[in-house]
Amino acid sequence: MQKIPIFYDRCQLVTDVIVDELVNTKVEGHEKRCSDHLVPAIYRIGNADPDNFPELLNKIMLKTRDSRPKIRYRALIVLELLIKEIGDGVQPHLSILLPFLNELIEDENKQVEAQCQKVINSLQHKFGETFWSGSSA
Repeated sequence: MQKIPIFYDRCQLVTDVIVDELVNTKVEGHEKRCSDHLVPAIYRIGNADPDNFPELLNKIMLKTRDSRPKIRYRALIVLELLIKEIGDGVQPHLSILLPFLNELIEDENKQVEAQCQKVINSLQHKFGETFWSGSSA
């Protein structure tokens, strides 16, 4: 399938804007907005431009390095919901996810740590216990 240049360019343009919404906490109901609106938008962008999906996923995961626990937590919620949407299609992208999850598994914030464990558990359920064993190097 051939990419339509104008469509591809539009996906590139909105990627940063959409992902940056993770840190826009000024709007009331930020967490609900992330799960109800941000996840579907990210999924559609990733689906429309699959070649750009690893970069999109990496940008989301970079938000887990934010100094604010609220942002790290929300990024993990978005990740968890994306994993549910993507299903087995997330497997090629585990190499992007695992280093970030490794950092967050012992986060100073207990809510972030618990959400990270929830994401890891969902991945273990999907891919088996062994996928995580080699990641802590």
